[in-house]
Amino acid sequence: MCGRIKKARLFQLLFSNAGSFRKGAISLYGIYCDEIMVGFLMFGWDTDLEHWSLVRFMVDARYQGRGIGQQALRIFLSRFRAKYGLVPLCLRVNRDNDAAIHLYKKLGFEQTGVIDDEEILRL
Repeated sequence: MCGRIKKARLFQLLFSNAGSFRKGAISLYGIYCDEIMVGFLMFGWDTDLEHWSLVRFMVDARYQGRGIGQQALRIFLSRFRAKYGLVPLCLRVNRDNDAAIHLYKKLGFEQTGVIDDEEILRL
């Protein structure tokens, strides 16, 4: 089964990627296809945006275009909503990443502005 997610314990290795996040406030989930980790997503409280934020969402290029990322993001959003309710969830995306912007909009995110040449989207 592809696109399933499970909690990972590697966040400390990736914490330097987290920018404006408080230490310990990052959660990391691996994205799996069968037993192979093909990507990951990180979320946490963004002190700059003052909202929950999807910090990183990546799927290995060899596994893109198969719907794995979309399935994983749907599972994540369902779990996020079950735990936190209808609070805002933001993310930053490269303005030139049309495929990612399309996916995020398809799942309900809306563009809210631009910071440092990145689009800001909010669910």
